[in-house]
Amino acid sequence: PAANPGNTATQDGARQIAAPEPPPTPTPALITPPGTKPAPEFRGITAWLNSEPLAMADLRGQVVLVDIWTYS
Repeated sequence: PAANPGNTATQDGARQIAAPEPPPTPTPALITPPGTKPAPEFRGITAWLNSEPLAMADLRGQVVLVDIWTYS
């Protein structure tokens, strides 16, 4: 019989069948609501807290919460 890479024999001669590979995860479509435009790049930031400096391209495809506040 021809070799089947999905089947392997153990030391005692029993056959094991390899589990099929899961299908690839589809890339989610980017949905832009009508009348909206992309967020602008971050500009003028002199210090970042709790992360390295980020760019919008680094965040594409992720859910991002931007909390903007200032002391008054």
